[in-house]
Amino acid sequence: MDISVIDYIGEVHGGVAILLSWIIEGEYFEFIFWLDKNGEYKVYTSDKLNNKLGIDNIMKWNKLEYLIVYVNLILPSKVDIFNEFDI
Repeated sequence: MDISVIDYIGEVHGGVAILLSWIIEGEYFEFIFWLDKNGEYKVYTSDKLNNKLGIDNIMKWNKLEYLIVYVNLILPSKVDIFNEFDI
């Protein structure tokens, strides 16, 4: 997967929102990854990205688990992220 952090949006609803880029077959997409200290996460995608993946809702995508693992691998430690935003 070709995914990179674009920006740390900041504290949102007790967690941190992060803007990421994802290049799939040469096409550029952006999505938002939100996580909190309880291990909860949400992924927000555009219709364009959903269409590329052939899905209606990223949270029901059968490969979401792989995406989450990859995103967690490229992010700094969660402790550092939460400390940066005083969460």
